[in-house]
Amino acid sequence: MGDMIPKRWRFSVFSMITTTLLAIPVLVFISALDSLAQFKPVIANHRTVIYLTQSDGSEIVGRRVEGTYFRSSSGSVMQTEFPIENGEKLGKGQSVYTDSKTGKIHLLDHDIKKATLKQVRPTPFSPPDRYPSPSEIIGKAVIGSLNCVAVPSFSLNYGTKTRNGKTWWSLENYLMVKTEHARGLVRRVWELYDIQFDEPDASVFRLPADYGIDDSEWKARNNSPANASQ
Repeated sequence: MGDMIPKRWRFSVFSMITTTLLAIPVLVFISALDSLAQFKPVIANHRTVIYLTQSDGSEIVGRRVEGTYFRSSSGSVMQTEFPIENGEKLGKGQSVYTDSKTGKIHLLDHDIKKATLKQVRPTPFSPPDRYPSPSEIIGKAVIGSLNCVAVPSFSLNYGTKTRNGKTWWSLENYLMVKTEHARGLVRRVWELYDIQFDEPDASVFRLPADYGIDDSEWKARNNSPANASQ
Protein backbone atom coordinates (compact mmCIF):
# COMPACT_ATOMS: atom_id res chain seq x y z
CA MET A 1 0.00 0.00 0.00
CA GLY A 2 2.87 2.37 0.77
CA ASP A 3 3.99 2.30 -2.88
CA MET A 4 0.63 3.80 -3.89
CA ILE A 5 1.38 6.99 -1.94
CA PRO A 6 3.38 9.67 -3.76
CA LYS A 7 6.74 10.27 -2.11
CA ARG A 8 5.79 13.86 -1.21
CA TRP A 9 2.94 12.47 0.96
CA ARG A 10 4.91 9.77 2.78
CA PHE A 11 5.81 9.98 6.44
CA SER A 12 8.13 12.86 7.22
CA VAL A 13 7.46 14.69 10.45
CA PHE A 14 9.28 17.87 9.51
CA SER A 15 7.66 18.16 6.07
CA MET A 16 4.20 17.49 7.51
CA ILE A 17 4.59 20.07 10.21
CA THR A 18 6.16 22.77 8.10
CA THR A 19 3.82 22.19 5.17
CA THR A 20 0.67 22.61 7.25
CA LEU A 21 2.19 24.71 10.04
CA LEU A 22 0.18 22.39 12.30
CA ALA A 23 2.48 22.53 15.27
CA ILE A 24 4.70 25.51 14.81
CA PRO A 25 2.70 28.74 15.03
CA VAL A 26 3.28 31.67 12.71
CA LEU A 27 5.60 33.62 14.96
CA VAL A 28 6.34 37.33 14.97
CA PHE A 29 9.04 39.53 16.51
CA ILE A 30 8.04 41.59 19.55
CA SER A 31 9.75 42.92 22.66
CA ALA A 32 10.88 40.47 25.31
CA LEU A 33 8.50 41.86 27.91
CA ASP A 34 5.48 41.54 25.63
CA SER A 35 6.33 37.94 24.81
CA LEU A 36 6.01 36.55 28.32
CA ALA A 37 3.20 33.99 28.80
CA GLN A 38 1.44 34.98 25.58
CA PHE A 39 0.62 31.44 24.48
CA LYS A 40 -1.95 29.21 26.11
CA PRO A 41 -0.11 26.00 27.08
CA VAL A 42 -1.34 22.81 25.41
CA ILE A 43 -1.10 19.06 26.01
CA ALA A 44 -2.75 17.01 23.26
CA ASN A 45 -2.60 14.03 20.95
CA HIS A 46 -2.71 14.30 17.18
CA ARG A 47 -3.17 12.09 14.15
CA THR A 48 -2.64 12.33 10.41
CA VAL A 49 -4.60 10.09 8.06
CA ILE A 50 -3.85 9.90 4.34
CA TYR A 51 -6.76 8.69 2.23
CA LEU A 52 -6.45 7.28 -1.29
CA THR A 53 -9.36 7.58 -3.73
CA GLN A 54 -10.20 4.37 -5.58
CA SER A 55 -11.56 3.99 -9.12
CA ASP A 56 -15.14 3.73 -7.79
CA GLY A 57 -14.78 6.99 -5.86
CA SER A 58 -14.47 5.38 -2.45
CA GLU A 59 -11.54 6.07 -0.12
CA ILE A 60 -9.19 3.76 1.72
CA VAL A 61 -6.62 4.61 4.38
CA GLY A 62 -3.17 4.62 2.84
CA ARG A 63 -1.18 5.92 5.78
CA ARG A 64 -1.72 6.78 9.43
CA VAL A 65 0.50 8.71 11.81
CA GLU A 66 -0.15 9.43 15.48
CA GLY A 67 1.66 11.22 18.27
CA THR A 68 1.74 13.86 20.98
CA TYR A 69 1.75 17.65 20.92
CA PHE A 70 3.02 19.92 23.68
CA ARG A 71 3.15 23.73 23.72
CA SER A 72 4.49 25.83 26.59
CA SER A 73 3.20 29.23 27.63
CA SER A 74 6.39 30.74 26.18
CA GLY A 75 5.69 29.24 22.73
CA SER A 76 8.04 26.25 22.71
CA VAL A 77 6.58 23.24 20.88
CA MET A 78 7.48 19.57 20.97
CA GLN A 79 5.56 17.39 18.53
CA THR A 80 6.30 13.68 18.24
CA GLU A 81 4.94 11.35 15.55
CA PHE A 82 4.94 7.62 14.85
CA PRO A 83 3.79 5.88 11.68
CA ILE A 84 1.10 3.33 12.55
CA GLU A 85 0.71 -0.05 10.83
CA ASN A 86 -1.82 -2.69 11.87
CA GLY A 87 -2.47 -0.69 15.02
CA GLU A 88 1.18 -0.75 16.10
CA LYS A 89 3.80 2.01 16.22
CA LEU A 90 6.72 1.59 13.84
CA GLY A 91 10.12 2.50 15.27
CA LYS A 92 10.72 5.13 17.93
CA GLY A 93 9.34 7.97 15.85
CA GLN A 94 10.51 11.50 15.20
CA SER A 95 9.89 14.87 16.79
CA VAL A 96 10.07 18.51 15.83
CA TYR A 97 11.22 20.70 18.69
CA THR A 98 10.83 24.48 18.49
CA ASP A 99 12.73 26.30 21.24
CA SER A 100 11.13 29.68 21.97
CA LYS A 101 14.27 30.94 23.73
CA THR A 102 16.69 30.34 20.85
CA GLY A 103 14.28 30.19 17.90
CA LYS A 104 15.91 26.94 16.80
CA ILE A 105 13.82 24.19 15.22
CA HIS A 106 15.32 20.70 15.38
CA LEU A 107 14.15 17.46 13.80
CA LEU A 108 14.79 14.63 16.25
CA ASP A 109 15.23 11.09 14.92
CA HIS A 110 14.74 8.86 17.96
CA ASP A 111 15.87 5.69 16.19
CA ILE A 112 19.40 7.02 15.63
CA LYS A 113 19.43 9.60 18.46
CA LYS A 114 20.13 12.55 16.21
CA ALA A 115 18.88 16.16 16.27
CA THR A 116 19.15 18.06 12.98
CA LEU A 117 18.85 21.84 12.98
CA LYS A 118 16.29 22.80 10.32
CA GLN A 119 15.50 26.44 10.90
CA VAL A 120 16.11 29.41 13.19
CA ARG A 121 13.23 31.83 13.78
CA PRO A 122 13.32 35.36 15.18
CA THR A 123 12.85 35.54 18.95
CA PRO A 124 11.07 36.15 21.24
CA PHE A 125 7.83 34.44 20.20
CA SER A 126 4.31 35.77 20.40
CA PRO A 127 1.01 35.03 18.64
CA PRO A 128 -0.12 37.78 16.26
CA ASP A 129 -2.78 40.15 17.53
CA ARG A 130 -5.30 38.86 15.06
CA TYR A 131 -5.26 35.79 12.85
CA PRO A 132 -6.91 35.13 10.54
CA SER A 133 -8.58 38.31 9.34
CA PRO A 134 -12.39 38.19 9.06
CA SER A 135 -12.19 38.31 5.27
CA GLU A 136 -10.26 35.03 5.23
CA ILE A 137 -12.80 33.01 7.21
CA ILE A 138 -14.76 30.54 5.06
CA GLY A 139 -16.51 28.49 7.75
CA LYS A 140 -17.13 27.86 11.43
CA ALA A 141 -17.41 24.65 13.46
CA VAL A 142 -17.01 23.19 16.92
CA ILE A 143 -14.09 20.75 16.89
CA GLY A 144 -13.24 18.89 20.07
CA SER A 145 -15.40 21.34 22.09
CA LEU A 146 -13.46 24.31 20.67
CA ASN A 147 -15.07 27.03 18.58
CA CYS A 148 -13.05 27.10 15.36
CA VAL A 149 -12.96 29.02 12.12
CA ALA A 150 -11.75 27.72 8.75
CA VAL A 151 -9.44 29.52 6.37
CA PRO A 152 -8.40 28.33 2.90
CA SER A 153 -4.95 26.86 2.34
CA PHE A 154 -2.99 27.02 -0.89
CA SER A 155 -0.16 25.29 -2.70
CA LEU A 156 2.30 27.06 -4.97
CA ASN A 157 3.34 25.15 -8.08
CA TYR A 158 5.56 26.82 -10.68
CA GLY A 159 4.33 30.23 -9.60
CA THR A 160 0.65 29.27 -9.70
CA LYS A 161 -1.28 29.54 -6.43
CA THR A 162 -3.96 26.87 -6.08
CA ARG A 163 -6.38 26.32 -3.23
CA ASN A 164 -5.92 22.78 -1.94
CA GLY A 165 -7.78 22.63 1.36
CA LYS A 166 -8.58 24.43 4.58
CA THR A 167 -7.21 24.92 8.07
CA TRP A 168 -9.29 25.16 11.25
CA TRP A 169 -8.14 27.54 13.99
CA SER A 170 -9.27 28.10 17.56
CA LEU A 171 -8.80 31.85 17.64
CA GLU A 172 -9.33 32.13 21.38
CA ASN A 173 -6.39 29.81 21.98
CA TYR A 174 -4.37 30.67 18.86
CA LEU A 175 -4.23 26.98 18.05
CA MET A 176 -4.36 25.12 14.77
CA VAL A 177 -6.81 22.29 15.43
CA LYS A 178 -7.34 20.60 12.07
CA THR A 179 -6.13 20.71 8.47
CA GLU A 180 -7.56 19.11 5.34
CA HIS A 181 -5.56 19.00 2.09
CA ALA A 182 -6.25 17.26 -1.20
CA ARG A 183 -4.01 16.71 -4.19
CA GLY A 184 -5.07 14.47 -7.03
CA LEU A 185 -6.33 11.18 -5.60
CA VAL A 186 -4.75 11.80 -2.21
CA ARG A 187 -6.45 13.53 0.72
CA ARG A 188 -4.67 14.24 4.00
CA VAL A 189 -6.37 15.11 7.30
CA TRP A 190 -4.46 16.18 10.41
CA GLU A 191 -6.12 16.98 13.73
CA LEU A 192 -5.50 17.54 17.41
CA TYR A 193 -7.62 15.66 19.95
CA ASP A 194 -7.79 15.11 23.72
CA ILE A 195 -6.74 18.74 24.07
CA GLN A 196 -5.92 20.01 27.55
CA PHE A 197 -4.84 23.56 28.33
CA ASP A 198 -2.26 22.70 30.99
CA GLU A 199 1.41 23.56 31.22
CA PRO A 200 3.55 20.60 30.10
CA ASP A 201 6.45 19.50 32.27
CA ALA A 202 9.52 21.62 31.51
CA SER A 203 11.56 18.47 30.84
CA VAL A 204 9.58 17.96 27.62
CA PHE A 205 11.23 20.98 26.00
CA ARG A 206 14.87 20.03 25.63
CA LEU A 207 17.19 18.10 23.38
CA PRO A 208 18.18 14.73 24.89
CA ALA A 209 21.70 14.92 26.28
CA ASP A 210 22.80 11.76 24.46
CA TYR A 211 21.66 12.92 21.01
CA GLY A 212 24.14 14.05 18.40
CA ILE A 213 23.40 17.54 17.04
CA ASP A 214 23.90 18.21 13.33
CA ASP A 215 23.73 21.83 12.12
CA SER A 216 25.74 21.31 8.93
CA GLU A 217 22.68 21.34 6.66
CA TRP A 218 21.42 24.62 8.10
CA LYS A 219 24.86 26.23 7.93
CA ALA A 220 25.38 25.13 4.33
CA ARG A 221 21.99 26.49 3.30
CA ASN A 222 22.46 29.84 5.03
CA ASN A 223 26.06 30.33 3.96
CA SER A 224 25.28 29.61 0.32
CA PRO A 225 26.12 32.31 -2.28
CA ALA A 226 22.40 32.77 -3.00
CA ASN A 227 21.66 33.65 0.63
CA ALA A 228 24.79 35.72 1.04
CA SER A 229 23.73 37.98 -1.83
CA GLN A 230 20.31 38.68 -0.38
